[in-house]
Amino acid sequence: MLKLRDGIVELYRKVATSLPPDVEDALKAACVSEKKGSNARHALEVILENIRIARETARPICQDTGVPVFYVKTPIGLSQIELEKTIIEATRIATEKVPLRPNAVDIITDKNTGDNTGIGFPVIYFRETPDSTLSIDLMLKGAGCENVGQTYKLPTSLSVESYSVIGKKKSLTHNAGRHNAITVIADRDIDGVRKCVLDAVYRAQGRGCSPYTIGV
Repeated sequence: MLKLRDGIVELYRKVATSLPPDVEDALKAACVSEKKGSNARHALEVILENIRIARETARPICQDTGVPVFYVKTPIGLSQIELEKTIIEATRIATEKVPLRPNAVDIITDKNTGDNTGIGFPVIYFRETPDSTLSIDLMLKGAGCENVGQTYKLPTSLSVESYSVIGKKKSLTHNAGRHNAITVIADRDIDGVRKCVLDAVYRAQGRGCSPYTIGV
């Protein structure tokens, strides 16, 4: 299991220090679509430069290396218990060597284990298959999308500060501290969905790591 353990350590390093080509290409496309000299273009240029430096120096792209989530496909007869032990050992080593930020915290004691291991950490999903090969995929999962996510039930009313953000259907509201806020009605139709999406984006600004990808 030593070769497997070392391979998982290197998998950690690769995932923490590089992006999939399609993600990087999307960032490049977004960058060139922005006006030269604009804040948006400058921000994307900085992100792309950070990606390049991280890849060339084998250092994590971000100081927050997320929650490790493994998807493991095992052939019949291979011990999942031993595999779990190997993954946990590799996680401890990778935390020190890559390095990874220690993100495993006991929900009762609030104590950080310091090595990204603990009950249910890292997250490992096993699936036994008839194939003769072992497959291990790793995702370092961030939480920004959940932190700024919104849930809506249509129809609903949306209290917003800017008339131009959502749409034309409006009436005055009396939210404390928001004297120029308005209420926009989102009905149970495509236009209502659009208004909710715009409202979610408006509320998310500055609260999560940009750029955002919108999922509905």
